[in-house]
Amino acid sequence: MGRPGSVPAPLVGNQVEAKILAALLQARSHHELLVASPERLRELVRELPFVMRSTFGGNTTCVEVRCNDRTFVLDMGTGLRELGVSWCRQKIVPQQCVILQSHLHGDHIDGFPFWKQFYIPRSTFAAPIQMCGGTQGGASLQEALQSVMSPPEFPVNFETERVRGMPIHFRPLFDGWAADFGAVRVLARGLHHPQDCYGFRIEFGGHVVAFTTDHEPYCSNDVPSGLRELVSGADLWITDCQYSLEEYKSKMGWGHSFPEYIAHVAVVCGARRIVTTHHDPESSDERIERLAADVRDVSIIPTCAAFEGLEIEVT
Repeated sequence: MGRPGSVPAPLVGNQVEAKILAALLQARSHHELLVASPERLRELVRELPFVMRSTFGGNTTCVEVRCNDRTFVLDMGTGLRELGVSWCRQKIVPQQCVILQSHLHGDHIDGFPFWKQFYIPRSTFAAPIQMCGGTQGGASLQEALQSVMSPPEFPVNFETERVRGMPIHFRPLFDGWAADFGAVRVLARGLHHPQDCYGFRIEFGGHVVAFTTDHEPYCSNDVPSGLRELVSGADLWITDCQYSLEEYKSKMGWGHSFPEYIAHVAVVCGARRIVTTHHDPESSDERIERLAADVRDVSIIPTCAAFEGLEIEVT
């Protein structure tokens, strides 16, 4: 799961240095530190709070959902590059891969040109890819990828490489779109965001994962029917929560949410677990953790912030 929205936001040198200093100050109370073995040092590091010993990451939105032999990729932000690398490292070739694209803003498709699997010959990566996406500004998902991958913006031409590589089949999305992929049922509903944007509900084996990046309340805090349908009874709700309430007041119309609204929707819809994502690129790790904690404190529902490498088994 990617950390920020809008643009990639990796940690820079002084931020890493500050984390190391804070960790050392926290750990110096352990008198054994100077003589500890490498194994014990590793244990001491792991005892530190997450935001002190790690980071939420710097890639934009990309989430993988596995349902037995079927793999669903939610958005193609820069995290897609890391996903492709991990598949190669683990020698994973999905039997069926479906990409569910929420919308066509750059931070949600910019990872595709760097996705290793797109460049693997069909003889090696034969799994057909279904790309499901809507339109934006009159452009389809296929046209958006053609625009991103063409000179002078990019040296590799999308259509030329597509002929050589993996077979891709495009499917148009619309509000209320639903499809079955074997035993997996997927529903798409429109969200409140500038230009078209969709959230998804994935049902498999009696469990539900809901994904709603980039959305905000309408004029009131009433839960719109589409959002309610996506989140109702979800075992796991992965959702945008970019701003605090005070920040949101000056950013209405930007298409992003805040803890109090997310908590309200979760309670009304009966979500069982929440993961906040699409973090503000300017937010520190501490602030990202605080916003997730605010959702948890208001809703009394288990909540954490998405970080790169986070894995959750829905049972």
